[in-house]
Amino acid sequence: MSEAPTTVATICQTLNARIAAGEFAVGGKLPSERALSEQFATTRITLQEALGQLEAQGVIYRQVRRGWLDRKSTRL
Repeated sequence: MSEAPTTVATICQTLNARIAAGEFAVGGKLPSERALSEQFATTRITLQEALGQLEAQGVIYRQVRRGWLDRKSTRL
């Protein structure tokens, strides 16, 4: 019996798919944490956990005063 994915895992998978599909410009900003938390109907804390996991995987990175950005090297 398999478990349903957690909210964090679902957010990670969805954002990964959106990045891979080119929805965000390479090296471009992702929507704000507030906007993403509203899109996923979750708290910012949960969203920040998912963004932190994507950062650890090298998919995105955070820049002070700019927010979360798509890492240029994710799509070649």
